[in-house]
Amino acid sequence: MSKEPESGAIRKVPKAESGLTDCVELFANANVTAFSRKKGKVNGIDGSGLAKCRMTASYESGVVSISLRSERPLMVSVRLDEMMALLQSASMRAAEVRGPKE
Repeated sequence: MSKEPESGAIRKVPKAESGLTDCVELFANANVTAFSRKKGKVNGIDGSGLAKCRMTASYESGVVSISLRSERPLMVSVRLDEMMALLQSASMRAAEVRGPKE
């Protein structure tokens, strides 16, 4: 695994390290929210806090992964095309809500 660079710096991950020709990574802080449950259903927010995270993305694999570096390590991976579609929709929605610039 790579030495953790400065937060916010994007690094090209060598193929020898990732197994992919186009992998990039970014270390950041993530807000992590825990939910309380009652009878198996989400009852509310139990708490939240910051955790270091590592995000990686690759067109070759078609995946964006977010790994939490906390006392309970966790990784979530989603398809790159779905993540990009979501971000594009968020951008268009923000522009729509703000209205035209004068």
